[in-house]
Amino acid sequence: MFGLFKSKKLAPGMVGESARVIALLEEIKSQATVLALRIAGSEIWHNSAVVALDPRHGLMALKRIQDEQGHQRIIRVRRFHAMARCNGVVSFNAELPDTTKPEQTRYVVRIPKTIEYQERRLGGVALTVGAAAVTVVGKGCMVRGRLSDISLTGLEFRTRDMVPFRPNEEASSCTFQLPGGVSISCRLKILTSQLDTMTHETRVRGEMLELTEHHHRELDRSIARLAQEQQESRQETRR
Repeated sequence: MFGLFKSKKLAPGMVGESARVIALLEEIKSQATVLALRIAGSEIWHNSAVVALDPRHGLMALKRIQDEQGHQRIIRVRRFHAMARCNGVVSFNAELPDTTKPEQTRYVVRIPKTIEYQERRLGGVALTVGAAAVTVVGKGCMVRGRLSDISLTGLEFRTRDMVPFRPNEEASSCTFQLPGGVSISCRLKILTSQLDTMTHETRVRGEMLELTEHHHRELDRSIARLAQEQQESRQETRR
């Protein structure tokens, strides 16, 4: 994807206004949204996050990825693609400076001049899976709910059960079923837990941990299929 947008005329879905770019990145940072990184030349996604923004100097810092082999590769290759889902899909390309050292705990990169943004639209929230049941186990409790959002690295579910987890705590197991019948099982790091007073449900957002390569592929296929179905549905509604 590097070098695709060299023209001054922005491609559809690209945001080039500096204030808008920074606002979208600030939203990702403030909501502790999982940022998925894919290093150039690799098909593996790694979890990260935006941890600091410095618009004055045009810099931002990303959390170091935990996989040591992935970390060594990103230091060596330096170029990567980043993607997050936060009220829409945000994606951009970035490059580490030559001075980046392996011992650094953050990746400092230039704030991108352009990013791709697919906004969520009313009546069709991107990648929503409302019917799938979710079961989360941990701290001697079992929490049951329904999946309301899914991405390659994280999920959101709604529940009327008591939620015993605080942000940054981990559930020992999380299971749910993708459309088409594939069952996913992983550990879940809780990011946020918020009561929706209108529905009397708790919205829980979490980061999926220790997903197998097979489950990553199944998630990728399901998300692509759901996005295509929702796009076709919106187009049909406009006719």
